[in-house]
Amino acid sequence: MKKNNNVVHLPGNLSPLRNPIFSVVKNIERSYQRRKSDKDLHMGVSWLNEMTGGHKQHGFILVPGDPLLMRATVFKASMEADNIPVALFSQKDRESIVLEMISLETGIHAMDLKEGRLRLDDWPVLTFAAGRLIDLPVFIEKPGDIMEACARARLLAENSGIKALFIDDPTFFYPGIDFPDDPEVAGSFKELSRELKMPIFAGFSG
Repeated sequence: MKKNNNVVHLPGNLSPLRNPIFSVVKNIERSYQRRKSDKDLHMGVSWLNEMTGGHKQHGFILVPGDPLLMRATVFKASMEADNIPVALFSQKDRESIVLEMISLETGIHAMDLKEGRLRLDDWPVLTFAAGRLIDLPVFIEKPGDIMEACARARLLAENSGIKALFIDDPTFFYPGIDFPDDPEVAGSFKELSRELKMPIFAGFSG
């Protein structure tokens, strides 16, 4: 990303899940062919319906839990809230996150998926899970810093109509700062939430 005169130039590859899911499944199939050869997560996400259904259009909400739990919440929320478009900001790449979600949906260990250690009866489960995920309007981004994160959030709100933003580990944007107790950190996210008129959910451990 280049910064000139405070202008943020974003790459033009903001895309949802179809391409990374196809790529992940294709890689799984390749690994499976070379070899020849638990987890279930249930969460209530009614709060997302409430936040995006007009009861409260913005706010900065801290969600306790590790980054994996936060990422899983994003996908469950989109599924259970009538496919509401949402964005996930993470320092993990899209394909790794998609692999995690397929693992959670199928109960097949992520390493087994990655290395193609599958039984024949795993494939229908894998296909069903990919089908559930493939059309979800979840936009996964990997911003380098807080300025880029804000710019991408604005772009996604304008061009893709996202209704909520999730950040699985905000400490990356503020190294050395005691998150979430620092008021400056919370203030910046609250300001962005008000500007975009959408809730921002930030995960934190501890």
